[in-house]
Amino acid sequence: MAKMPQIIEEYKTRMREIRAKRREEKEKSRLQAIQAQRLGYDIRDPRALLAIQGETTDNKKKKKEKAKK
Repeated sequence: MAKMPQIIEEYKTRMREIRAKRREEKEKSRLQAIQAQRLGYDIRDPRALLAIQGETTDNKKKKKEKAKK
């Protein structure tokens, strides 16, 4: 029981870090959704994520063809 305050403090610290990480991921996701809408993509379309990252599906096909040669 002597270590109980220390255990509680560690737990609270860990939970703060997890919550902060979730907030950052949520904000990043929100900004990506806004950018996709500005470009005219549907947010749920997987190609929208690729387009936001600057990579099109054609580039993937080209990379696969180059790898085969």
